[in-house]
Amino acid sequence: MIVYAVLTAACLGGHSDSVVELLQYGANVALPNASGMHPLLCAATAGEWQVVDALLAVRQSTSQLKFVDRNGRTALLVAAAGGHLTIVELLLSKGEQFLLVCVMHHILLLLQLLLIEIF
Repeated sequence: MIVYAVLTAACLGGHSDSVVELLQYGANVALPNASGMHPLLCAATAGEWQVVDALLAVRQSTSQLKFVDRNGRTALLVAAAGGHLTIVELLLSKGEQFLLVCVMHHILLLLQLLLIEIF
């Protein structure tokens, strides 16, 4: 479990070379840290586009796009909320149709909440 804690720490710290090396040694991008954050979400939260790029280079990286934090937010939503435009563009360039559906779903939920509060 230590390898996964190191992977998420490297993602949060923007250490793309360390992330690549950990992935080469078998670190699993699908396992969250103790806080429930997956590596891609950590990198998106920290605004580390080079780490996001390294994580997305992993075989079967598109499965990472579906990971959510404890609040149900994807890496795309976390990056957008943090103002990390480069990461948003990078995620969208990787064929983020799934994530766009998630964004639309969140927008609809927010609109629904606003309507409930108005009426």
